[in-house]
Amino acid sequence: MNIPDTEHDDRVAGGASASLPLQVDGFGTEMRGVYLRRLQRLLQLRKSHQGQLNFDGLRLLDKSIYATYCDCVSVGALEAAQEVVRHSTVALPQSTPEFGSW
Repeated sequence: MNIPDTEHDDRVAGGASASLPLQVDGFGTEMRGVYLRRLQRLLQLRKSHQGQLNFDGLRLLDKSIYATYCDCVSVGALEAAQEVVRHSTVALPQSTPEFGSW
């Protein structure tokens, strides 16, 4: 995958706005798809391995799910990420001391 170099990109003066290339060349659209598929996959893993993983394993998956959800939000896919989570049959923690509320 060709990731734009915002520091040396003429469209972004001095690399000041790293979000600009996401909107300009379709990179953001591609990343939205990547993050949404990753979110779906992590939720599927959480569901299929729930009975096999100990607390730490589930916690690791939950942190990965949360981080990927945040990635979706950062590329403008909030509504799509909410839809993926809503259609998941996995019972996710509502809040944790480290992350607060989803």
